[in-house]
Amino acid sequence: MTPMLSAVLVGVGSIPIFWISRRSLLRPSSYGFYRFFAVESILALIVLNAPKWFTRPFSAPQLASWLLLLVSVFTVISGSLTDLRHFGPAAISLIVQFPSIFGQTGGAARQV
Repeated sequence: MTPMLSAVLVGVGSIPIFWISRRSLLRPSSYGFYRFFAVESILALIVLNAPKWFTRPFSAPQLASWLLLLVSVFTVISGSLTDLRHFGPAAISLIVQFPSIFGQTGGAARQV
């Protein structure tokens, strides 16, 4: 992948991230301000490393990497479902009622 294509992909991927975080970017003290830069960094890492993911897909390091990725995704989903069952939908209503406390400044919080 050429550097120009990588830059274009990061730029295009940044548009929805910027749109979701637009209100948070005006307030550096909010959680969403830092979340924007974290998500941007993850996007850049994905775009820069994606070409190498499939060069030797069945080598030992790649298989170990995919296994660790799947385990981490399973852990996140499992923990999220456990929290939802433990705390219930009431936690979601708290996020909707007090978006500034939970770092939500719009977007998904208003649609819940």
